Amino acid sequence: MRQLRPAAGELLWELPAGTLQPGESPLACAARELEEEVGWRAGSVRELGWFYLAPGYSSERMHLVLADELQPSHPHPDEGELIETIRWATPAELEAMAAAGELRDAKSLASLWWLTRLSSRP
Repeated sequence: MRQLRPAAGELLWELPAGTLQPGESPLACAARELEEEVGWRAGSVRELGWFYLAPGYSSERMHLVLADELQPSHPHPDEGELIETIRWATPAELEAMAAAGELRDAKSLASLWWLTRLSSRP
């Protein structure tokens, strides 16, 4: 999705993501954010792993979640959240976007690396 990120001062291509609510699990958060931001309901979600976002100054963890059995729903982004474009992209298309400098969001780049490495294992 292409989302306005005021701190960066631009629209960025990125994978859906969000912040855990109090008492919410990473899997529940991922399913909620997927539906809120892009309008797809997941029939199942599983965690592939996690990584620190910026361990030099934060203990924040990013959980990489894979959603399957998707069903169309209706997006309902949070107030003030501007998502300009939603589109499907293959891992190869995302890798090409990263190589061209079009995909610059760190969590999306790390997730793409992780996912492509996992899928290439024998």
